[in-house]
Amino acid sequence: MQTKYLFLLLCLTGGLSHAANDGLAIAGDANLFKRIGGKYYIVFTGVQMNWFAAVNLCQTYDSDLATINSETEMNDLNFYLTKNGHVGKYFWISGNDLADEGKFVSLTTGRAMIYSKFLPGQPDNYRDEDCLHLQAFNNVFYMNDQLCSDNGYPICEMRSAKMNTQDTCENIPTNCAVKTLVKAYLKAENTFTCK
Repeated sequence: MQTKYLFLLLCLTGGLSHAANDGLAIAGDANLFKRIGGKYYIVFTGVQMNWFAAVNLCQTYDSDLATINSETEMNDLNFYLTKNGHVGKYFWISGNDLADEGKFVSLTTGRAMIYSKFLPGQPDNYRDEDCLHLQAFNNVFYMNDQLCSDNGYPICEMRSAKMNTQDTCENIPTNCAVKTLVKAYLKAENTFTCK
């Protein structure tokens, strides 16, 4: 009985906020989404994963892998990634041609991608590559098709319906993790004591 109160106390005071997290942001971190140009993103750079795991990770933050819809969005991400020293890293985005080879769609919208920026000769489907990532060539990021099972870093994009009201607990769960935790705890406490 006292263990759960100690756990709750540690959560409320931030005692668990420095727990090891393998390079991933934890629910107690404030303001995970960063405005880059006109959108909000989480750019994970601590742990690599395959494209499917990246999709799942973004969904746990109530977001999706980034969909780049314009040259402006691509330039904004390029500027951010190069400015922060990420030129040697590969970043997963939502584009894929898993359903129909050569026809890249956004996983988020299910529609054909309306913008692309590939290096000449790409996409080439070398090794049966179906998922898109960003990679730098001469300090400029381009889209490239890659094996979905290869490792890369996720770029998660806040869902557009949530961008307009980004400061509320209902729209960004990580902003109000303690509030959510306390509500869940109280609900569970009432369940076990039949209140």
